[in-house]
Amino acid sequence: MERQGPLGKPLNIASRLLALASRQRPTPPFCPGGGPMAARPPQRVLILQSGANASVDYYLRPRLQRSGLEGAIVDLDQDPSGIDLLQAPDLAVIICRYINSSWLTSLNQARERLSGIVYFVDDDLAAMMADQGLPWRVRGKVALAYGRHRAALEPLVNEVWASTPALASRFPGGARVVPPTPCDSPADPLERPPGRVIYHGTDVHGPERLFVLSIAKVFQTIRPHIRFEITGDARLQRLSAGLNNVDVVSQTNWPDYLNSQRSRSAAVFLAPMSGGLTNASRAPVKRFDAARLGACGVFADTEPYRSAVRHGVDGLLAPMEVSAWVHAISRLLENPDLRLAMARAARDQIADRFANPPGLPFSGAGG
Repeated sequence: MERQGPLGKPLNIASRLLALASRQRPTPPFCPGGGPMAARPPQRVLILQSGANASVDYYLRPRLQRSGLEGAIVDLDQDPSGIDLLQAPDLAVIICRYINSSWLTSLNQARERLSGIVYFVDDDLAAMMADQGLPWRVRGKVALAYGRHRAALEPLVNEVWASTPALASRFPGGARVVPPTPCDSPADPLERPPGRVIYHGTDVHGPERLFVLSIAKVFQTIRPHIRFEITGDARLQRLSAGLNNVDVVSQTNWPDYLNSQRSRSAAVFLAPMSGGLTNASRAPVKRFDAARLGACGVFADTEPYRSAVRHGVDGLLAPMEVSAWVHAISRLLENPDLRLAMARAARDQIADRFANPPGLPFSGAGG
């Protein structure tokens, strides 16, 4: 029996795709070959997602709700033949990150009556496939859900939307920049929040997890009562053994994560970011995660946070040095009024964006 890899697909397919990607310098994902969008503005929108995820919630769902257009968000595992909206006129389809064979076939059959097909991406997927610093499971998922379908997807797409200018620049045919927008209203910061410092990074952020663990080691000596909460796995559990100020929590799916955080609060939220091509195209969405907890954020002094955070006003920026982050966190803990003022400033800015999300930026007459 053929071994199974990510998504239950044959392991050798992902292995071949990853081997190919690893031998090459990462390249832009693709050039859309479907021509311009229809001149008539779309009246309906169908968003395709691979399960409930942050990409849809931070970029597409708020814009769809703001647009007032008839629309639906559909999982790729649903049978396209059962989606009535796909038969409707003046329909634009937005593909979020991934696609599969059955939906490719249906979109190819429907393309002549569609207003257009948009491909949205918020990560450099080509770079992720080639990044040997990422877990094999992550790279394999990208290879199977994106890499194997790229050639078939390319001629169907009319335009590309990307989450940041850096990511948009990876597309040789150009891409429209679609910045993130919050998916929920931020919490009111507490004057006396729990003495908790949080880093919630997924499994693509292994170096950042270790970086925060190094910070926690210092705090165990200087402020042992301050607790650090880090998303991690069994390896991080082993590495944190003996650190009484560290709680390693398991990574969960996106809906569960959102539900669990909305009733919590924290003093400080951390958003470190190591170097590399994959991280170079990321958006500053950790600002939303911090505000959800009413926390003041400490962010890596690099893009995208350098352009998004007003240092000393709605958060702190720090170079990726342990001593600098220990100093920044200590500054916030020692100055509760400063921490509260910055948390409130961030809350106000994000609350305003949540209340006034942008629309769907279709080009041409629909833009």
